[in-house]
Amino acid sequence: MKEKNQSHIDEVAPAYEHFKNERYEQAIEVFKRVLENPDYDLEILDRAKYTRNCGLCYIRVAKYNEGRKCLEDVAEMTRQLDTLLQPESIQYIGLIHFRKGEYRQAIERYSQARALIDEKRYPEQYANLLNMIGMAQAEIGNMKEALVCLLDSLRIVELSGNPISHANKYLNIGTIYLNLDNNDKAREYFQRALDIFRREDDNGGISSALCNLATLSQNSNQRDEALRNYREALQIATKVGNKINMLTILNNIGSIHLNKGDLARAQDYYERSLALSREIGNKRVLLMNLRNISKVLFQKGDYDEALKYSEESLRVAIRSDSKTLMQGCYSLNAEIYEALGEYQKSLENMKQLVIAKNEFYEEDNRRKLAEMQTKYETEKKEKEAEILRQKNAELEMKNKLIEEQKIELGRTIEELEKSEIKYSIIEKDFLKNISREFVGESEPVRNIRNLISMVAKAANTNVLIIGESGTGKEIVARQIHLNSIRNKYNFYAVNSSAIPESLFESEFFGYEKNAFTGATRDHIGWFEIANGGTLFFDEVSAMQIDRQVKLLRVLEERRITRLGSRAEIPFDVRIISASNTRLYDNVKANEFREDLYHRLSTFTISLPPLRERKDDIPLLLEHFTKMFSSLMNKPIRRIENDVFQALMSYHFPGNIRELRNIVERAIIVADSSTLRRKHFSIPDCDDDAILPLEQMEKQHIEKALRMTGYNQRRTARLLQVDRKVIARRILKYGILDQLTH
Repeated sequence: MKEKNQSHIDEVAPAYEHFKNERYEQAIEVFKRVLENPDYDLEILDRAKYTRNCGLCYIRVAKYNEGRKCLEDVAEMTRQLDTLLQPESIQYIGLIHFRKGEYRQAIERYSQARALIDEKRYPEQYANLLNMIGMAQAEIGNMKEALVCLLDSLRIVELSGNPISHANKYLNIGTIYLNLDNNDKAREYFQRALDIFRREDDNGGISSALCNLATLSQNSNQRDEALRNYREALQIATKVGNKINMLTILNNIGSIHLNKGDLARAQDYYERSLALSREIGNKRVLLMNLRNISKVLFQKGDYDEALKYSEESLRVAIRSDSKTLMQGCYSLNAEIYEALGEYQKSLENMKQLVIAKNEFYEEDNRRKLAEMQTKYETEKKEKEAEILRQKNAELEMKNKLIEEQKIELGRTIEELEKSEIKYSIIEKDFLKNISREFVGESEPVRNIRNLISMVAKAANTNVLIIGESGTGKEIVARQIHLNSIRNKYNFYAVNSSAIPESLFESEFFGYEKNAFTGATRDHIGWFEIANGGTLFFDEVSAMQIDRQVKLLRVLEERRITRLGSRAEIPFDVRIISASNTRLYDNVKANEFREDLYHRLSTFTISLPPLRERKDDIPLLLEHFTKMFSSLMNKPIRRIENDVFQALMSYHFPGNIRELRNIVERAIIVADSSTLRRKHFSIPDCDDDAILPLEQMEKQHIEKALRMTGYNQRRTARLLQVDRKVIARRILKYGILDQLTH
């Protein structure tokens, strides 16, 4: 037995080396080989540990379904054991939810793991879970709950003796207090952080803390104090070469001088910030600098120069397609033209200002109305539930119900349960997916935005979105919904390829209580959930023919019937579908009904792959960097030019999703506030070795199979070869054997 155990330990050793060097796929192969070897008599803890490690590797390569399966197996294996493996596995399942944007489910899993850990026995793990819960709470806007978790986490880690860790926690907590308008508390924590950073001689931390304190003083009109802090922060940022920090500080100092009436100094700082923003390519600060310099020149009476900067700022704002930024530019232009006596041009800019304001307030009001509607309905159901609980308690205590009251109460409870089912589904599957911006300024992106704007106004038109995996099809679908009159109702996304045959009708159409064994209450189907709003079918090309027939009939009749009922329920939804292949090719191959295709594709939007809109890569890089640095509390202030060059030269087969994962990994491994080339794992750039031709062919076929859901006929069509060629290559390279293992 000892020899066997030692043997499996020796064989699994390379997996840890693979993991250390970020070769996660190779690590998975080693762990699985050991787990599946019948010659090894593995102890439960060894099996659980290796399975856990497989799950972690899957997370690193964004294979979340496989990772979750491994981690759930670990949780079950270790359920009765006194080990950290069970709470750790649940915690990592929570991390999967967090990375997918499912923040409420992440909080639920983190809390479940936290309940399994003894704080006194495992303080570090306990504090880490508190911090993760706080991050997820902040993501959904629960700042007070986030603050409670972070303060509790700080209480525990203060015993660890790591001063830099404490100081970063102080900055994080201070920022939340600042968002809660508690300036005194924010100042207290910022100052604590600054004192520690000074004591530890951490220049990056000192600069961050000084900037936070300066912002706080500037908000409180304490200009001299803000200037002192900004100037010291600027000196440190200049010393360490942090240009992103420098341009922000220069701009803020200029604003303070402008408010003090010192126009010469204000212009000097604005121009220094402008030069840096042009060098770095930061469009947001560039526009701010241009407008600020224009305002200074306007106050000086140099109207021609002021107009030059104002017009350039307007061009930047128009390219960014931001209504709020355009409003400020049009307003400033109108003032300058009026001062120049060019009243017709001043009037034209005022008209454009009114148009931009109307469009902005129309969008803003629609968004606020949808938020208010959701909040009102949620609060209404909570109040109804609370009233019902109180009423039941009183009636049970008094025991004075008559038979008619019992019957009426039963009906009320049944109706409430139906509503609770609906709102539970919405909370889990809709509210978690807050719309994200379709980032980009390239010509293809502007064209797509125009198409979104056009079709959003046609609220009853069905839309088909075609694009490779990872190009943002669901984001486009959500943008169409949010910009239409349907946005006050639900947007519900359905993965067409993930619906078991046995659940198709019950999930789409719903069922009545007692419709079949196990149906203990009414279940609302997806058409009812999305009624009035939008139903999004992802991977619609994967839907089986028999399901297509049922779906076509429902779309033609605009009515559904729940299982176990004869009553027809009318519905009003817009259908948006998505496919990663040309859907009409499936029609020609008799894999998709032509009549259903024409019903779904009234308006078609084709999304370009990232390799065809490379001008957007810098914007996407900045967008994801800002997002993940905020999520991970790792401030990133600079990105080296080598990073932009490497990303621009890569072809991104996984499109925007692949870029997002690359940036997320880079921020995880980043060891400073600057992102460098070494932090990025870019396949074409990282591997200079020449692969054998057969290995390249095998990898290419495997990738095509994954893209087509392992459908050989579609794979052959995608690779433009005969289907028999694909079958022979699968047999030759043993690909199916790999899939089944």
